[in-house]
Amino acid sequence: MIQFCGDLEAYFRCLRLKEYFQDNTEQCTDTRVPSHQQHKKKNSTWTPPEGRNDSLDLYIECFRRRAQAEIVEQQHRLPHNLSRAERNAIHSLRNHPDIIIKEADKGGAVVIMNRSDYQKEAARQLSNTKFYRPLPSDPTEEYTKKLQHLLRTLPTLTPEEINIPLEPRPGLFYLLPKIHKPGNPGRPIISGIGTLTEGLSGYMDSLLRPYATSTPSYLRDTTDFLRKLQCIGDLPENTILATMDVEALYTNIPHTDGIQAVRNTIPDDATAQLAAELCAFILTHNYFKFDDNIYLQISG
Repeated sequence: MIQFCGDLEAYFRCLRLKEYFQDNTEQCTDTRVPSHQQHKKKNSTWTPPEGRNDSLDLYIECFRRRAQAEIVEQQHRLPHNLSRAERNAIHSLRNHPDIIIKEADKGGAVVIMNRSDYQKEAARQLSNTKFYRPLPSDPTEEYTKKLQHLLRTLPTLTPEEINIPLEPRPGLFYLLPKIHKPGNPGRPIISGIGTLTEGLSGYMDSLLRPYATSTPSYLRDTTDFLRKLQCIGDLPENTILATMDVEALYTNIPHTDGIQAVRNTIPDDATAQLAAELCAFILTHNYFKFDDNIYLQISG
């Protein structure tokens, strides 16, 4: 219900924005501005006020009331799809202190693990000094000052464009169990929501995506792969299709090599230099928290 109400208000906002800007025919993109300055803009949450269009106000109010009435009616009409015992079991599992519930790395299965096994696997991975280094304290304040200084040296970017959080926090480290592999190792994931480099990473994603997707080796998904096979036509009778897997692909990419690959991909020197500096900051300040400990990722 909460998700539905949020979607409903987002729809109403779109209607008000369309009405507000319906007579605005000016182009928003200035072609004189370098491409790397047009990628990232701070997301707006502004909604035009009520009272501009009586018909629109009436439509939104009637729609909202009807939707809310339908929600109440559906809640009273639809039975639970789980029995009381099943609901109690789910509640008990969710609050059990000795287990961890995670989605499997592949296949969408739900995995229930002993918390001790989960923590042992995390400790095994985080003890690898090739990839991670423990930090004595939370470096958020220090790293924030470094990022602000970096942005001051780049006249084409501002803190507003990058959207630095007012109160950034460390990333959160967790594992997705690989149940399709012996021993069920975990795939390390660092949640970057609310972190210092979240906005910066989003900017870099929008900047690099056009270059990455235009490379001949790029495959979006399985459907894209099958489409490319169709374009090749009939394969010779003795054709062999081979595949490769790289162990811990992302964590095994050295920072210097990754940054150089970015430089080589972007033809414009100014944009390449900007991308390299921002990538270097993101990669060398990727710190996170697991339990009560802070770590810095030093590779990948």
